[in-house]
Amino acid sequence: MPVNHHLVGPEIAWIVADSGAKVLIAHERYAEAAIAAADGAGLAKERRYAVGESPGFRAWNELLAGQPGGAPAERTGGW
Repeated sequence: MPVNHHLVGPEIAWIVADSGAKVLIAHERYAEAAIAAADGAGLAKERRYAVGESPGFRAWNELLAGQPGGAPAERTGGW
């Protein structure tokens, strides 16, 4: 779920923890807030990904490695 980029680390941490998120993906531009949020939510280091460079976060490309590049063949419209 997207989180507003105007929020600060503790606010994001609450959303991450309360939602039961298993992964946090953040852009390097918001590294400071993302690190505080991941730490505050107790998110394991192997579940933190960054688009760009962020200390303590894995590269976004690692998450995508080995995944198909296109859309699934059989899919239906949402409700």
